[in-house]
Amino acid sequence: MSKFVVLNTILMTTELLKEQVYIIKTTSGALNIPLMDITHNDKVVKQRLVEIQVYLDSLSTETTKRFTLMEVKFMIQKYITLVNNALALLQRNVDLLLDSVLHAQAGKVKPQLVPPKLLLTSLRESQASFPRNTILPFALSTDSTDLVYRVCDVQVYI
Repeated sequence: MSKFVVLNTILMTTELLKEQVYIIKTTSGALNIPLMDITHNDKVVKQRLVEIQVYLDSLSTETTKRFTLMEVKFMIQKYITLVNNALALLQRNVDLLLDSVLHAQAGKVKPQLVPPKLLLTSLRESQASFPRNTILPFALSTDSTDLVYRVCDVQVYI
């Protein structure tokens, strides 16, 4: 009987081992499928991350190009404004010159062309060459600048 018990125990142990091997195989097979899925998902996530990085890089490049274009646009607008200001100043000077020529033909000098301060300075510098007993109708000071045109008879020749 001892042989029978031993043999029976060995058979039961063998059966038990077979069942355990079967359970382990089934379990490992069941775990293997999710592990393969995880590996596949990991590859897909990495691929998507690379695609996102490429997209962000292209977006960054495009944004940089747009900012560069905007900077160029602002510079061009600045230069256009400067040119417009220069043209307005030129137009003002041409108008002043034409107005001065028209007044000069009538024998008058515009204060914008020869300012009273310049006439006053010229009179001060020329005072030494005046005859000795010359009396001026006004003092040669900045207070009498407005009197210069009233008293002076400026001759203009064109």
